[in-house]
Amino acid sequence: MATPLLIDFDPGIDPVVSLFYAARHFDLVQVTTTHGNASLTTTTRNALRLVGLGGIDAPVAAGSPRS
Repeated sequence: MATPLLIDFDPGIDPVVSLFYAARHFDLVQVTTTHGNASLTTTTRNALRLVGLGGIDAPVAAGSPRS
């Protein structure tokens, strides 16, 4: 049985590699997004696209819009 994992991130190049790795090697139970170099709306939209592109079966939710 794979270890359950939740990823909270601001989708950029390095985090995308981590997302795809986690989806393959762990039980990815949810993806949440944070603001960073882009707004929370943008990072959430990017995460939704990446999850769809990777065929990842995990819900995506927006996190806090500020630190």
